[in-house]
Amino acid sequence: MKKTVLICWSSRTFVEVLVPLLRQLSDEFRIVIILSHDIKNKIIYTRALEELKLLKEKQIIEQSYILPFYAQLTKVHLFMRAHIKELQKYRFDFWLTLSEIQPFERYIADCVLSQDCITVCFWHNVTYVLQYHQDVAKKLLFAGADSKPLAFVERESDESSGGLRNIIKKIRRTESVRALLEKIGRRLYTFYEQFLEKKSREYYSHVVLPWLMVGKTFSLGPYDKMTQMSSGNGNVLIFCDELEARIHRLLLNVPDVYTARYPSSGTCRCDGKKQKTAILSLLSGWEGYESIPDDILSLYCREFKTVLSETGALSIDLRPHPDFGENGDWSYQLRQYLND
Repeated sequence: MKKTVLICWSSRTFVEVLVPLLRQLSDEFRIVIILSHDIKNKIIYTRALEELKLLKEKQIIEQSYILPFYAQLTKVHLFMRAHIKELQKYRFDFWLTLSEIQPFERYIADCVLSQDCITVCFWHNVTYVLQYHQDVAKKLLFAGADSKPLAFVERESDESSGGLRNIIKKIRRTESVRALLEKIGRRLYTFYEQFLEKKSREYYSHVVLPWLMVGKTFSLGPYDKMTQMSSGNGNVLIFCDELEARIHRLLLNVPDVYTARYPSSGTCRCDGKKQKTAILSLLSGWEGYESIPDDILSLYCREFKTVLSETGALSIDLRPHPDFGENGDWSYQLRQYLND
């Protein structure tokens, strides 16, 4: 008899990352999928829905659920409350998920799964620890398993300091005193408005709504904000890079941490003999930033040089994040740096 696996995934990477794995998984498991609606790009979202439909028609998956858009907090919580009993009937043996910290994932962990269910977190992108907390990663690698940093820099601190630096830079470029005061006022208002809004949404989504729905609160774990994935509550962690695995094994003290090949590796449809003339580079991770540090710019430059050298390409096409577009000028800073 097949065991049952619940898979929670993002609509933005469902087709690229998860679909290549499903046919093989279906040989051994009954598969139920919960797809989060976390992308504004309608083309990508529609493609994910079409793929779900095909998978059900081919009987590769047994059932699927699609959450309301992530920004509609109340609707997401109502959806999860409405489906708890239905999901409980599957008696899942495994839970494969991107993370275990989002409110809809906490409904699953706290209200749906049994204690015998094995939780597997699979993070295929560069992690938040390596992207935003490299100082912590270095301390962990050099300190070893018996020592952990006592103080961790939360991502909000990075965003706050980055926002203040951007304000200062813009102020220095202002000429008149009146324009200077107006710019300071606008920037400070926007900065604190965004900060307070973020905190209030977090409290509403992790405390107020779950208490009203199921009488529970979803307090954040000690490393949830840092990793955006887990504080080590699950059974297994999987990454696509050995360094990521080492760092999270030390940080979260989870023994079962593995490195896997990227799921879509080897599926490129390019003709290997064809000359590549342009590189498409999707930009992510610094949304809202006006500028990024010089050491990050130099890393981009180094990697682009390697890609151009290996492929023989002549140009690079930089594309901002599909959700955020031109929110922040750092992509223009990067373009100027590369041209220079």
